Amino acid sequence: MYRGSKILRRLEQIISKKLTMLPYGWKVIVLGRVACLGRDVFELHPIGLKKNFLINQQKMRIDLWLDLVKGARPCTPKLVKTHLKLKDIYPLIVQQKHTPRNKYNTVQYLLMDSFSELTDQMFVHKKEGWSFCCHYSDIKHSTDFANEFECKGLLPVEKIHQAYSDFFNYFSVTFPNTQVIFLDFPASLDSREEFKKRADVIRFAIETIADRHSFIHFITIDQSDVIAASGDSFPYHFSTATKTSYVKKWV
Repeated sequence: MYRGSKILRRLEQIISKKLTMLPYGWKVIVLGRVACLGRDVFELHPIGLKKNFLINQQKMRIDLWLDLVKGARPCTPKLVKTHLKLKDIYPLIVQQKHTPRNKYNTVQYLLMDSFSELTDQMFVHKKEGWSFCCHYSDIKHSTDFANEFECKGLLPVEKIHQAYSDFFNYFSVTFPNTQVIFLDFPASLDSREEFKKRADVIRFAIETIADRHSFIHFITIDQSDVIAASGDSFPYHFSTATKTSYVKKWV
């Protein structure tokens, strides 16, 4: 679903408003800005089990999304491709070419998690000025890459609250009457205090903004339910039990 070149072209067409109708049999009802946790929760949830389609832009950090809405030049993925460590990351760069448009009445939700604002860094093409986001470790940091791109780093902690506030104000106008399901991405298994602090700042921001916007449904789970995936040392891969806890809260 996420990697095939034909599917990617179709997603580009849908997101950029170039199709006049949906491909036969597709029920596009969920826009996504989710990493592995959000995708897995979606697939475990009844809405995903019904084979409804998730149009996902995993690494579209909200400040990049807003920049594109304001007219910033979109990225040129092919110029990034040779600098990526893994081929699997390339589709996630392609996803950042377009911002979703409210073309279809079948769009019922925006499903988000906080992983992009938590961990994705922004890189700017020095000559052309466009940006893309991914993990620092996704890139082969060669001399060629350093000559072509500048690393702007993580979304600064002091800008997180305002960035979310601006984003949801934009979303409420662009997608009126559309619900947002926002999953809190736990950082409790991460040993780095910087990321635990970032997670706390994000959580406070979303809780505060959700109090002002009834269309935002913030889903968090108890610390006791945050369990690492078996045999996986990455602190942001979680057990099926943890994902099921999110599904139960959402349902």
